[in-house]
Amino acid sequence: MPSRSKHDTGFNRKVHLEWLEKTLRMAASGIAFGEIEESLKEDIARENQGKETIRKVFVHLNRVWLQPPRYCVALRDSAFSMFRDRPESECAFLLSWGMCLAAYPFIAHVAEATGRLLRLQGSAQASQINTRILEQFGDRHFIHRSVRYNLSMFLDSGVLKESAKRGIYTRGRIVRPRDNKTLSWLVEALLHSQDDTSMPVQQIAAHGALFPFDLDQLTLQTVTVNPRLQVLRHSLRDTLVTLS
Repeated sequence: MPSRSKHDTGFNRKVHLEWLEKTLRMAASGIAFGEIEESLKEDIARENQGKETIRKVFVHLNRVWLQPPRYCVALRDSAFSMFRDRPESECAFLLSWGMCLAAYPFIAHVAEATGRLLRLQGSAQASQINTRILEQFGDRHFIHRSVRYNLSMFLDSGVLKESAKRGIYTRGRIVRPRDNKTLSWLVEALLHSQDDTSMPVQQIAAHGALFPFDLDQLTLQTVTVNPRLQVLRHSLRDTLVTLS
């Protein structure tokens, strides 16, 4: 099983939300690994002829849902349970987004840069996102490539929209978590994606990586329903949410 690495880059091939959600549906239903792999590779092959590309796309799907890093196995198992209770599109999207952030923290960095720009100026330019990520990870070709494919996934999932000008994106659909259990699970996913796995609740609510979600209902009481989260008093003004 993959070990924890905060520096693994995100997707370096095109990954459709449809494939992520199909992996979730099949895995949550208890279908055997080999059958899932065969079915997904057939889907991937309809768009990709190269065996290496098919393999690499499946590697991404595998890391998110089938064999995630050890640190987020409990998060994944909880997602399966939640999806079996609510096997609908919005739930599948929320869970897939959260697992992408947790399994590939680099994706969380790209999402955070995107979300901050959307909040500050109402749009996000691909070149601006690249600049922010390159400042953190270095100006290397594979970083450019990963940013491009991560943004492609955001567009594919509908949370970003292309504006009239190429390379400039605006906010797409917004999903509202339906209950405290779902919302606290999303908080847990975000914390797994961070180097510091403690964060003030106000900072979580405004975090750029969660830009596709309406977090108005997030409170300290919300996160207490998740046994893998703890609430700690940090100062007279700040209360931290941290992984147990």
